[in-house]
Amino acid sequence: MSDITSFDILDEEIQNTGGKARVLQALWDGDTGGWYLTFSLYAENPSVSGDLVWYYLGRVHSDGDQTTEAFAKELAAKAVNKYGLEFYFPSPDDADDDCPDWKERDKAISCAGCGKLILPDRDTTLPKEICYPCYRERERNQALIDDELQEYGVSLYRCKGRKYQGMRSCGYMEDFAMFPYISEALKRKIGTEGVTVLTIEKNELQSLSQKLEARLDVLAPLYKKAAPHDRNGKVISMFRDQSYKGKRYTLDSYRDPVHEEMAELLYSYNTTQEVIREKGCFKFFIKAKGYSYRDDAFMRFIHHTCKGRATINRMHEHYKKLLSREQVLSTLEKLERFGCISIKDDLITMTHLGKYAV
Repeated sequence: MSDITSFDILDEEIQNTGGKARVLQALWDGDTGGWYLTFSLYAENPSVSGDLVWYYLGRVHSDGDQTTEAFAKELAAKAVNKYGLEFYFPSPDDADDDCPDWKERDKAISCAGCGKLILPDRDTTLPKEICYPCYRERERNQALIDDELQEYGVSLYRCKGRKYQGMRSCGYMEDFAMFPYISEALKRKIGTEGVTVLTIEKNELQSLSQKLEARLDVLAPLYKKAAPHDRNGKVISMFRDQSYKGKRYTLDSYRDPVHEEMAELLYSYNTTQEVIREKGCFKFFIKAKGYSYRDDAFMRFIHHTCKGRATINRMHEHYKKLLSREQVLSTLEKLERFGCISIKDDLITMTHLGKYAV
């Protein structure tokens, strides 16, 4: 089947079924590459008596500025106009693969949150009355109302002057491969409340590099080349080639613990060497004790939606269905105390600390 990138292709696929088109169906599916939208067709087939016959048409691909959903609706409108068929798209606003096929729609119920059709017995871990996106929104809203603690989240940057390059984000400092090799004296400088910054520079960078090198010198003699993956008779390559002290290593970081550690430490070691050469530094931005889900939601809204500048009134309007004005104000005051924002009259501005911690 073809990728559906134009109405001409869709029209050809419909005609190739050889039947009288009755229902054009758009349903979401997904794999490790993400979500995608498929078109299928229910049609009358002269050689088959009884029920309508189902035909798979292909994936919908928008190669323009339109979203996949908008493109699918545009194509469907042309198909409706040409064939007089029904267009069935039960989840036009959210990617969701729990919606029923057109033939199962009589078994479905309307989601209590968004109203789209869902099958109540699709997932025993979810409430039967709502879809997964609405369930996640309900959880997020409750965490916001409860001011649930979220004392995790670390972002690492390599810096030179005012230039900051994001490297990696993890839940905790311990999740970074270089963490065990940072000096204890430096670790003791990590703050215990709000958002803090740990800077590794100059002599500390040299010390870190030497400790990483020492560990790599221990691991290198333990290295053994891994065999390719064999999955159902197919050889699958999941390797990364890296060099260390003039020797090339083919690392399988998915199956071999020595390879995994070497891959992580080589990345840290090579980056540390680059930062030393350019006379830069590492900066960890750490969300620590007292930081909550509500704090994080406010920070993301100010930074991403408001582009770093908001007003108290806009914050209140955005959260008024969930939070009182007093709760909004107290959260903003808390973030100002943490140094993440500054407030002057009604204007809220994201600080340098807040920008890189968010």
